[in-house]
Amino acid sequence: MMIEKILVLKEEHALWQKKDRILIACSGGPDSLCLADIFIRLAGREQLEIFIAHVEHGIRGEDSWADAEFVQTFSAKHGIPFYMTHIDSIGYARKNHLSVEEAARFLRYEFLQQTARKLQCQSIALAHHMGDQAETVILHLVRGAGSKGLSGIRPRINNLIRPLLNCTRAEIELYCQQRGLVPRRDCTNLDTNYRRNNIRHVLLPFLKKYNPDVVQALAQSADIISAEYDFMEDTARLVLKHLGRKEKEGISLDIEALMKEPLAIKRIVLRLAVAQIYGDIVDISFAHIENILRFIATGNTGRSLDLPHRLQIEIIYGRLLFKQKKTLVLPCECQLHLGENILTEFGCKIILEELISSEYIEGNASCLVDAELITYPLVVRHRENGDYFYPKGINGKKKIKKLFIDRKIPCFKRTIWPLVCQGDQIVWVAGIQQDGRFAVTENTKKYLKMTFLEMNKDGIEHEERH
Repeated sequence: MMIEKILVLKEEHALWQKKDRILIACSGGPDSLCLADIFIRLAGREQLEIFIAHVEHGIRGEDSWADAEFVQTFSAKHGIPFYMTHIDSIGYARKNHLSVEEAARFLRYEFLQQTARKLQCQSIALAHHMGDQAETVILHLVRGAGSKGLSGIRPRINNLIRPLLNCTRAEIELYCQQRGLVPRRDCTNLDTNYRRNNIRHVLLPFLKKYNPDVVQALAQSADIISAEYDFMEDTARLVLKHLGRKEKEGISLDIEALMKEPLAIKRIVLRLAVAQIYGDIVDISFAHIENILRFIATGNTGRSLDLPHRLQIEIIYGRLLFKQKKTLVLPCECQLHLGENILTEFGCKIILEELISSEYIEGNASCLVDAELITYPLVVRHRENGDYFYPKGINGKKKIKKLFIDRKIPCFKRTIWPLVCQGDQIVWVAGIQQDGRFAVTENTKKYLKMTFLEMNKDGIEHEERH
């Protein structure tokens, strides 16, 4: 029954294709062990190549290491390649002013994405189920989220898939029992000091007095809201395309036409416009969107409204202009050393690793160069007028300004984007493209791997994809 439900979800949301390579995140608990076992059973039928990854979070001492050994043994028993890492969640949380829960999540996803790229996996399978969906909806509801937040967890977001999302916790426990699986139990899951645990063990049991099927009801609501929000967002994108116009400083919207749209569409259009300028809508809340609407209703030509991240909105002769306020950037140059380099001035982290053998690199977040062509110290600096380099795989040189335009790097990021340099030569436009003069060849004997992680205002790194 479980497998049939999962295959239905797979077809509805195109979770995988035959012959895909899938990395399974497995903690050793009931949910992820169930997920791993189901993929082991499906691998032959679906022609999948599967791998198992485990993260030891550095929180629960010997129990945590016992979990890792358990998952490794399970993987070996079934002949599944196993990948593991240790992270210091507590230290990372303290350093970046996060909760341990948030720190563990960021570091866990970073490892999963890195491993998936290394293995050329199309997807990373996570064990979120219907209970997790219900908890997420409640968390977002009490926070005052809109339709997007109330749509909860999606079965697929980019390369993250959640095949158990239409299965209950009771179904998972029954599956483990029937299959003879004896999962590990994490005692921290009972600690109601964590918000999600409190919802799971206190609030949901209370709500079941009003509706015994409250978990299914919340998951159903999330599914309905998700479909409706997707429709509204698609509509809003068409409205933005129709009303929007590229300007020298940003983009502008026809105010009169925008105000004729339904309120729900107007709100989404404004969020999409902000995302086009800034790249995302982090820290743009419902209150900010309402302020923009009030500003439109009461503003006159020449007036402006400031938003987070130096975003600014102006009314100019019937059009609403979204732009980034110019920032005076002082020249900055930092030396790079082997290991981890946290570059606060550039809002990023760059990691240098010397390797004795080549390594497959997928995407632009990392690159390999011939270490014997490198003279230390390397430096990282901002772009200067006239900067150019020789892109790998392309004959001739290219201006850095043209590269940024081609890769659609937001204007406000171009002046602060890190360039890794050796003397007056650019070795790597971090996270975007490397210079072919330093590329590895069949004669390379020593390798330097460089990895770029952009950091948000809280110091949490995430990969840029360009």
